[in-house]
Amino acid sequence: MKVSILKRTILKLLHKGQTKNLGELISRIHPTDIALVVPSIKPKERKTLFEEVIGDKDCALILSEVSDKRLVTRILHNIENKRISKIFHHIPTDVAAGILGRLKTSDSEAILRLMQKEDATKVNGLLRYEQKSAGSIMSPIFKSFRQDTDTETAIKNIRETKEDTKSSCIYVTDNNGRLQGYFHLCDLLSAKQGSKLSEITWGHNKYVKAHEPIEEVLRIANRYSLIEVPIISKDRMLVGVVPISNIMKIMKKDISDNILKNVGASYINDPINASVWNSLKTRFWWLLFCFIGALSIAFTIHQTTNDANSIAVYLLMLPLVAIMSAINSVQTSTATSRHIFLGKIDGSIKIKFLYNEIKTNIFLGTFYGTLSGLFSFSIYNQIKLACVTALGIAFIFPISAFLGFIFPVIMTKIKRLPSGVSIPFLVTISFVICAIMYLLLSTNLMAIDIISWI
Repeated sequence: MKVSILKRTILKLLHKGQTKNLGELISRIHPTDIALVVPSIKPKERKTLFEEVIGDKDCALILSEVSDKRLVTRILHNIENKRISKIFHHIPTDVAAGILGRLKTSDSEAILRLMQKEDATKVNGLLRYEQKSAGSIMSPIFKSFRQDTDTETAIKNIRETKEDTKSSCIYVTDNNGRLQGYFHLCDLLSAKQGSKLSEITWGHNKYVKAHEPIEEVLRIANRYSLIEVPIISKDRMLVGVVPISNIMKIMKKDISDNILKNVGASYINDPINASVWNSLKTRFWWLLFCFIGALSIAFTIHQTTNDANSIAVYLLMLPLVAIMSAINSVQTSTATSRHIFLGKIDGSIKIKFLYNEIKTNIFLGTFYGTLSGLFSFSIYNQIKLACVTALGIAFIFPISAFLGFIFPVIMTKIKRLPSGVSIPFLVTISFVICAIMYLLLSTNLMAIDIISWI
């Protein structure tokens, strides 16, 4: 089900007060789909949803899938600690530790006291590791045997175990708990009857120490094509594992975050309800850097051509148009591609997202257009030229934003990845269109006699 349709259905049932039907609907839908809807729901409706509709287990599953842990923290602030402790019983230990790590110390300690002793012990064990370390994202639930265990004993133990582990790897340790290696479940089933586990063990050198950064987990997993990575302490004791699901989440988040950071686009987890100010904060400085660079080119041209009547002086701003339109379109394209890929915008939500982008770029265009006008006035002392320059620069910002939005949407329509838009192609198209629009606007405004007295 599309996110937009699911959201409308949830809100419709919520507004009609059909909480029982809504609860049954949510229990039948995958938590990942619900998690995509949660950020776009208004805080008041979200509070009602989690307090009155969603049960403890479903709440745990949904919160585990919400990528923005700051949003999870805000949701939990509206729930009593006693119920939170019940919810955390159903949340994977590593996710619970990540959430508690964001809460105030007093709040996290209060929740831990209310949690079941076994759950609290496991979560506490992860909280002692630094954020963004391998230990902070590992799961303490895994299956391990001593190296002198025979295959029949291991198979019997696995059949009888009640511990909830989805690991497909079996870990082998020495008598002191130090990691000796591991093997896959299929290796155990195909092993010779009566053989020792040490005979089928491999991967003795494929591990990450708990204090090492998360990037090391990704490096080892990618280098050896591992489906999970064992985590050891400084003295080589096996303390946890990072399963493939965690690895994929980290890769998805880190890659998308780095792409946004590298192009100076905003990291916004909720593209629909986010304020324009949040978009401006991250885009402003990168655009300011480009703006200064473009002005330096314009100033160089001015130094070589001092006669304002010898050329169309508004052409001095073409370098600025080129750089700002290109960077702006790439920023919007990157943000749009990310949100489409993560399923955060589809259907009518795309129009709302475009509306937010246009609003953001009207602010940016007004600001940089004003600066451009002031720069032009400082050189030639012509108010008319300054006004034309300001309007021209302000005009290209919404246009470049629209181009950056429409190309990923078109790629999605033709069944291609939204990130498949070639940056050189987008930059070229954006510059050509924006330059033409700027020149047409500027030349026509400069030709208007009604303002020639300025």
